[in-house]
Amino acid sequence: GGDTLFTNQHKALAEMPTDLRARLDGKVAIHSAGGAYGKKGFYGDNDTEARSMDIRPSDEALATHNHPIIRNHPETGQPAIFGTAGYITGFEGMDAEASSELLFELYRWQTRPEFQYRHKWQPNMLLMWDNRSVLHMATGGYKGHDRLLHRTTIGERTAA
Repeated sequence: GGDTLFTNQHKALAEMPTDLRARLDGKVAIHSAGGAYGKKGFYGDNDTEARSMDIRPSDEALATHNHPIIRNHPETGQPAIFGTAGYITGFEGMDAEASSELLFELYRWQTRPEFQYRHKWQPNMLLMWDNRSVLHMATGGYKGHDRLLHRTTIGERTAA
């Protein structure tokens, strides 16, 4: 157990059906970590699951940030889907029901098996990926075993 799935968001966009692409073009997603990390979120104050990760829910997770759902990679210029159902709360200019329908249709598309790579971890393995190009998800299957990993995030420093 403990594999990680990665889905290529450049490939998912390139192979997207024309009608879905037309409905997403120009859309601005509303992004928030509140559903997961807010005090009332999935990992919030009422989460009783014993976790190996130190999760600290806060009101700061409720902040929203808007961004295009389709954007070009800043280095390669290649277009990709930028976002996932776990953090997108809706789309600008759309009501909640219409946003949810579009978001779940997008999620079903962007996570299809033909866009996936399944990584099988081995001891002392190092893996790097670009969060601007892929979605990633642990598959589970390690309950009762230590899941030790060290995560380092490399980001671009911007002037204040």
